[in-house]
Amino acid sequence: MLILTANGSGAATPPANPHDKAKVEAYMRACEDEWAAMEVTLDSTPARSFVAPDYRGVSSRGKVVGFSDVTAQENGPSAFVSDKVDYTNFRWYGDDLVVVQGHETGILKDQTRRPLIWIDVWMLRDGKWQIIASQDSVAAE
Repeated sequence: MLILTANGSGAATPPANPHDKAKVEAYMRACEDEWAAMEVTLDSTPARSFVAPDYRGVSSRGKVVGFSDVTAQENGPSAFVSDKVDYTNFRWYGDDLVVVQGHETGILKDQTRRPLIWIDVWMLRDGKWQIIASQDSVAAE
């Protein structure tokens, strides 16, 4: 289900017009898919393009994290065999702030399901959409 609007590097491509809501939401969906896929690939390169340098978030384990935590390359094999975004909902606040609520399901190597619900706050800065804050929670099945 990982469908991306991609450029040559495989990363989501920002819309040419940062005010075209349909294209912005498609871009955000692609970025959210990339972020979920990072659990499997352990490649945080895509996040560097859409996570703000001053980003702050709360992980599903309650840890406060920043840009360097999100973009740190992990070593070794992933504990996940898949992690897919199941749905996203968008709430626009003016032309430069979007709250994205979503659900994703990760599958660990032992086939244990790890469902998450999350909120990401996107802001348009200097013509570029970036995640400035987020919070993840383990979802009930």
